[in-house]
Amino acid sequence: MKTAAGSELVAVMNRDGARGEAFARKHGIPKVLTAFDAVLRDRVIDALYDATPDGLHAQHAIEAAKAGKHSLIEKPLAVSIIEGEQVVAAARRHNVKVGIVFNQRHETVHQEARRMVLQGEIGEVKLASVQIPLRITAPPPVGRCAATSLFCAPSAHASTIRARKANP
Repeated sequence: MKTAAGSELVAVMNRDGARGEAFARKHGIPKVLTAFDAVLRDRVIDALYDATPDGLHAQHAIEAAKAGKHSLIEKPLAVSIIEGEQVVAAARRHNVKVGIVFNQRHETVHQEARRMVLQGEIGEVKLASVQIPLRITAPPPVGRCAATSLFCAPSAHASTIRARKANP
C-alpha cells in the first residue's frame, strides 16, 4: 500500500498503542491511531484498508462511507446478504467506493488453473468443487446467510474464471 501510485500511507490503527507504534516505526508510517472513530474523524485519511475480524467488516464499511471514506475490506465483506446490501447502499448513498480483497486471485497456482481452464487444456469444465479444511469454532450467522470466508474465496475464484471464460 505504501508504494501504490498516487497514494500515501498516512496512518495505522491498532487498539494496542505500543504494537501500533512498533508497526509504524518498522514500516515508516507517520501516525498511529488507537480507535476506529479516530480514523473516521481524521481529515487526512480519505481511504482505508480494513483487516479486522469478519464480523466488523460491514459495520466499518458503512461507517467509513458515512464519513466519506473509501474502503478496501478483507473478505468477506459481510456475514449476511442483508449486511452486504447495506454496505452497497451506504457506498452509493455517500458516493464512495468499496472493494473486497481477494488476494489469492493473483497467486500463481490460481492464475495457472485459470489459464488451463480458459485454454481448454483440461477439457470443458462442467463442475468444480473446492474443499478447504477449516476448524469451525462458532455457529454460522443467523438470517439470510451470504458466502462467509469459509466459502467466499473459492466461489470468487470460480466466478472469475467462469466470467472470463464466457467473456474473454
